[in-house]
Amino acid sequence: EYDSWLGWVEEPVSPLRDAVLAAHKELFGEEMATGRGIGGIEVGAIKTVIPEMDAVAFAPYSKGAHTTSEYLSVSQVQPFWDLLRKAILVK
Repeated sequence: EYDSWLGWVEEPVSPLRDAVLAAHKELFGEEMATGRGIGGIEVGAIKTVIPEMDAVAFAPYSKGAHTTSEYLSVSQVQPFWDLLRKAILVK
């Protein structure tokens, strides 16, 4: 079902989502928390132009997103980068 807040439908079959979830489990030893968040808005904008694209939205934890007060803890960067690399390199 279309989610007007995010602007895209979560596909029932998503190899990319499966790769991200598997990579998270392998790297961190636990299931990745999933849900809907503000980061999905950008994905929704892209999916309106390329609806067949398999997509996920995930990011390190931050505060003050999309404001001049936004910040990200440096300790969040490396684990996020490791997850991104592992997920896209899964064959």
